[in-house]
Amino acid sequence: MYWCSSLISKIFGREEGEGWNKFLDSLDAGPCARFEYVRAYSSFEGDGEPLMFVVEEGGERFAHVFIKYESWHFDSANNESFVTHDIVSPYGYAGALTTSFNEIFIEACWRAFDEWTSKESIVCEFLRGPPSDEMPCVVHPDIVLADNRLISLISCDLTDDDYLGVIKAKQRNMVRRAISEDCKLVEYDLTEALPWFEPWYREVMDNSSAPERFYYDSDYYSSLQGIGRNLKIICVEQNSKKLAAAIVIFGASYNLYHLSATNPNFRVNYASPFLVFGCKKACSRRNQKPLVLGGGRTSEPEDSLFRFKQSVGSRLAKYKIGTRIINPEVYHRLKTLYPVSESRLIFYR
Repeated sequence: MYWCSSLISKIFGREEGEGWNKFLDSLDAGPCARFEYVRAYSSFEGDGEPLMFVVEEGGERFAHVFIKYESWHFDSANNESFVTHDIVSPYGYAGALTTSFNEIFIEACWRAFDEWTSKESIVCEFLRGPPSDEMPCVVHPDIVLADNRLISLISCDLTDDDYLGVIKAKQRNMVRRAISEDCKLVEYDLTEALPWFEPWYREVMDNSSAPERFYYDSDYYSSLQGIGRNLKIICVEQNSKKLAAAIVIFGASYNLYHLSATNPNFRVNYASPFLVFGCKKACSRRNQKPLVLGGGRTSEPEDSLFRFKQSVGSRLAKYKIGTRIINPEVYHRLKTLYPVSESRLIFYR
């Protein structure tokens, strides 16, 4: 526990997944805030520590989800080694969550968080914002927000016919062709689908020359399995052959189109649009919350992956990122040790 004024705050960590998720049940949390997802991504950019800072006061709740990373540095001028810590939102979509928009309460929560970051010697924070302009973006007052890219979403309260009416004509025709070719949509649990889905996905990464970190290992998939009934693999099948599949994670405020892959032995051009249609149908049955398809491999508007997602989505949204230097003195020292020209906040690891 950490005390700040009249508030009592708490940190949930790696061994407190059940309490973490139970606390989030009272908040409008997306899938990227859930413990299993954050734990899975805590090894994505290094050996991180999944954490959630929470405050509960007078029936109001506040939660801020992030991953803490540790870095070691050597200052040759002073012949000294030292360690720093930074915090980063999980890969995907985040931002703080709260049941209250009382400014006094939220300001007090951030003051309590400042006490924790000071105690833990946090140097800086990188925030990945929520997936839609329509969703509240609750951030520390010192965070500098910036538009990063456009992302594509599907409004899953649309009927299937209305959805087909708003997507690009080419993709609509592909969906109709898949139906005429007797394609079916089948749902699987992650455990039963991994033996074939994982090698498909690895081949997709091979073909796109993806960075090594995108080759998710067995520990990553093992963490995702803990999501249980809120994660499904939607698969397109034709004549008992599996053609394409995607992982969908369901959340209270939105659903996430996470990873997708096609069968390298049976490639047909209508499988992918029909797969997205199947994911939309699954979300419409589950909760009618938006399905976030995401953006492209880059932030360029002509990125081919983004163009596909745009063509099968029902609307676009601006995705924001945020940066905050918490300890300017230590951050300046790091800049003298790593004379790089790039503008990334966390340039030293």
